[in-house]
Amino acid sequence: MSRVLWCLLAVSLGLGWCGRASAQGLIWSIPEEEGRWVRYEGTYSQVMKRPDDPAGDLKLSWSRHLTIKALNTEEGEIDGLTVPCRWLEIKMITGPVKEGIIDAGPGGIRLYKILVPVEAISKVKITDDNQVLDADKVLATYVKIAKGYRKIGNESAAPIETGVFQVYPALTIVEHYRELKELGREDVNVREGTVSANHLQGEMVTEDEFTRSTNTADIWKSEDAAAPFGVAKWQVSLLVERKDSTESRDAFQPLSEVLEEMNTAEVGESAESELVLD
Repeated sequence: MSRVLWCLLAVSLGLGWCGRASAQGLIWSIPEEEGRWVRYEGTYSQVMKRPDDPAGDLKLSWSRHLTIKALNTEEGEIDGLTVPCRWLEIKMITGPVKEGIIDAGPGGIRLYKILVPVEAISKVKITDDNQVLDADKVLATYVKIAKGYRKIGNESAAPIETGVFQVYPALTIVEHYRELKELGREDVNVREGTVSANHLQGEMVTEDEFTRSTNTADIWKSEDAAAPFGVAKWQVSLLVERKDSTESRDAFQPLSEVLEEMNTAEVGESAESELVLD
């Protein structure tokens, strides 16, 4: 996917690279062994609504791979305290498939390396009333990081200055949902076999005088070894609607819809970092 097209899609969705910080939607646990990794494969598709165009809606679709690696341990500073952390690396590749390989283009490869406090991940829980709470029993709206770097396409790696990891929308349209409803245990088919998973469902709605975005997710959370970071698969839709500022809320009309469907493709060991820092 070209960098220009990627940015145009982000603008059409009303998205920016300064969105809400979000990590827990993809990472619910960190494997103890260094080098453990998982790769998800699936599709990222978009429909641009064009009700007045004789050609109809514009439909776009790409293949997507997302890899998460658990690397070495290192102490890091969070809120002035030195705590045990792990380096995680997340790589996303998106683009059309040509001769069996994703042709990502300069903007379709995104690589993040983050130093995450282990406790911040392991102690996030879903309460009986569906709230997602952190170790201090407050809404887990973001995950702090001690250090982090990002690399987009052929650009040089740049430090993440915010102190939080923003996975949405740069890596996925999975958000950090304030509430997740548990729909029960289900068997999920992955390439390595079948895993037992807890089916979670979340929704995030944001609205201003011009746009309304509705993000709806189905996430299958698993403790199986085939899901080393806690997620077996996910399906997310993002509907964006628009109206004039002077119109009432019932005047919202669909502008675009994005669908992301990802499933575990492979799990392995002995992973090494791709983002080597000087």
